[in-house]
Amino acid sequence: PQYYPEDLVNDALAAFRLLRARPDIDAKRIGFWGSSEGGMLATQVAARSSDVAFAIDSSGFMGPLWKTTLYQAAAISRHYGATEADIREYVAFTRQWLDVARTGRGWDAFVARREQMRRKNENVLFWSSGEFQSVKEMRWYWDHVLSFSPLPALKNVRCPVLGLFGESDTSTEAPVAASNLRRALDSAGNHDVTVQIVPGAGHSLSTASGDRMAPGVFDTLRSWLLARS
Repeated sequence: PQYYPEDLVNDALAAFRLLRARPDIDAKRIGFWGSSEGGMLATQVAARSSDVAFAIDSSGFMGPLWKTTLYQAAAISRHYGATEADIREYVAFTRQWLDVARTGRGWDAFVARREQMRRKNENVLFWSSGEFQSVKEMRWYWDHVLSFSPLPALKNVRCPVLGLFGESDTSTEAPVAASNLRRALDSAGNHDVTVQIVPGAGHSLSTASGDRMAPGVFDTLRSWLLARS
């Protein structure tokens, strides 16, 4: 059975091999820059191939996916103006379904609570809890997706790494991701690691209005890449 994110990593590696085979491209200067999930994937591809020249993680989660899901339950609902009481309820519900997915216990209570909240039209909840039809489906999702963490693979990353995270990100907990990325790479002996939290930036590293990148992002990318070219 396929485990997240194997298919995505394999796709990226196939593209990498294709680019390396082209005579018009310097095979020694091909790296990966990804945003969000793509940022996490950049580090995983670098962990699989010592030929990757660099990896840039822009807002990619760095920790167990289930913890990111729990963070999002609070951060996204707060972003959309939920009351603190509602936020506590959303987080409690998310904890509940994650616990059912992890243990296989409490399915009936989860379904009852989901229906209760659906009657309140709490649509914000269902992007994360999904429309699970059985405890077996939830258990599969835990085993194959939610339990994944990108951190163990970082011990194999030897190329330069840049991590950029938005201070106001509601999808990736920036301080945690930044700290985890740096600590894992430092522990692995990778000494070319740059990690920054961009003030005022959201998940896409854009400003709050979303109409442009936050100040300094492109300058950081440019200078970092030129220094390693």
